[in-house]
Amino acid sequence: MNGIRKYKNQFLAIIPASFISICSGFHLAYGIFNSNLGHKDWMYNFGNLPISIVPVSYHILAFCGGVYASCFYRNVSIYKLHCISSAFMALGGVVFCLFEDIYYTILTSRILTGFAFGSSHISSLFYIGEISSKEKRAQLVLFQHLCLTVGMFLHSISDAFGIFFGMGIFLVMLSCTSYPIGYYTMKDSHVFLILNNKEDSLKRLKHFRDEKDEIIDLEHDALQSYLIEEESRKFNFFSRHNILTLLVIVLVQNSYISVFNPLHNYLRLLFMKSFLMKWTETVALSARIFGTLASFLILDCVPKKFHFTILSGIISITLITFGSLLIFFSQLWLPLIFLISVEFFLGLGMGGISEILKSELFPIKERRMSVSVAYFFEESLQIISFVILYSWAFGLGSNPTYWPFIFAAILLICSLLVFFVLKDSRKEHLIDASMLYSD
Repeated sequence: MNGIRKYKNQFLAIIPASFISICSGFHLAYGIFNSNLGHKDWMYNFGNLPISIVPVSYHILAFCGGVYASCFYRNVSIYKLHCISSAFMALGGVVFCLFEDIYYTILTSRILTGFAFGSSHISSLFYIGEISSKEKRAQLVLFQHLCLTVGMFLHSISDAFGIFFGMGIFLVMLSCTSYPIGYYTMKDSHVFLILNNKEDSLKRLKHFRDEKDEIIDLEHDALQSYLIEEESRKFNFFSRHNILTLLVIVLVQNSYISVFNPLHNYLRLLFMKSFLMKWTETVALSARIFGTLASFLILDCVPKKFHFTILSGIISITLITFGSLLIFFSQLWLPLIFLISVEFFLGLGMGGISEILKSELFPIKERRMSVSVAYFFEESLQIISFVILYSWAFGLGSNPTYWPFIFAAILLICSLLVFFVLKDSRKEHLIDASMLYSD
């Protein structure tokens, strides 16, 4: 009970953003799992590249929302930023519920919800990095990732039972509920108060940390000195410190994207549907949720590079085993077991680690632009994957058996690089974590 009381205000502060993450997961999954979005009547050709604006629009606007949050986070209250994200999410949800089957309204809905997802996601990473104690930062970021997965699971339930309208209404209500909750729980961080020369930064730090006064005072003084020093120096995006940090984070997030992208998702689900039919998404995401819940128990037990590399190795071996079985036993259940286990291991920290690193590693001065650049690479790879998917789907028209080997090889190469460059930031204060690549 003492531990719950100690971190209670940190957890309560991220509940409103968690509601938006659940809604975001639902709409993200709609683009991943709804095959109608790639319908030929909705396709456009850019040169020789086929692309569907509807699913891609979500990722484009997510990036725009992330840039918006990065630009205004420094000077705008976190609650005001949250209110704008919630408004976009609720409005997009209403459009989705009322006009689900009309092309332009689906596009409008995805533009609104994509922007809401990007702005809420990025501002939450900044906010958690500032308010969380070193012991709970990873768990709070991972909780947001869990909520995103829960939202995707809710989509699978809606798809299986045909209750999109009812679930859409529930998510609109969830978005609206985050307003009053956020009013009472989302207080500006002590970092925000210091950077904007506002009073009560020490009082705000004590609000988020139920610790001894002398410990709080020492942390506040050290943080204040660090922030004053950061503000006094010249902005330098291309400093060795910032570029090294950016390269490491892009490498980690791209390793995850190599096995969680539209092309890989589609190919995995295409095989699973031949056995599980309408329950494919539900089974896959159930395994992902169990993996994410299990990751809370092991996340900070070992350095992140060991966690990430071991997990990548297991997923790669699982994909290779699946690919080998697929060649000889494609009509049997045995390959399916290995594919479901991939979903479990993906949830076991692969996506969460890259988000945790974004919240803590960048130097404060360059953090907002650096996170936007990292987010640009992430969403660009998702869009490129969509283009490859459509080129394959309408060009090849078959499910190639070599795809597990390709994704396994990419993941193995990336994870080996991560092992050699990723430094251990477990349970480090924000100052210490942001200085890891300074030398």
